[in-house]
Amino acid sequence: SSTALAKSGEELTSRMRAISFRSMLKQEIGWFDLDENNLGALVTRLSSDAASLKGLTGQTMGAILNAIGALVFAVIIS
Repeated sequence: SSTALAKSGEELTSRMRAISFRSMLKQEIGWFDLDENNLGALVTRLSSDAASLKGLTGQTMGAILNAIGALVFAVIIS
């Protein structure tokens, strides 16, 4: 279960990073001249957004699903 969640988290992170990068490449040239869209900010945005998504989908999602499953099982038994 945790392996499947880790794999899906990796694929989702990779897909999000690729979509974000393609979106950045489609912007007008003037968009890159803005101070908030300099090279460092864009690279950081690609890295941090994908990392936060990965944190949500990997172990965190596994723990949430595990807790929900335990709760449902406890209600069924009781």
